[in-house]
Amino acid sequence: MGDFVKVVAVLFLTVVGAVTLVKLAHGPLAQALARRIAGGTDQSGSAEMAELREQVDELRVHLADTQERLDFAERMLAASREPGRLPDG
Repeated sequence: MGDFVKVVAVLFLTVVGAVTLVKLAHGPLAQALARRIAGGTDQSGSAEMAELREQVDELRVHLADTQERLDFAERMLAASREPGRLPDG
């Protein structure tokens, strides 16, 4: 009886392992690896990369604008405090 259980367990694990390998072989990771080995390019990835670069460029422009506004506000606050001083002389 013990040998039969061992044989069934080994067969079960073999079938589960084979099914897992087949699923992995047909999954997106395996397909991307196959494209890379074949030397192909991923068009959807390059389009997404271009869109992300465009968004980063827009964010840089907005950040520079925000920094300029902050500098202006700091100068205005500093200038509003100085008139309260008495002039020299």
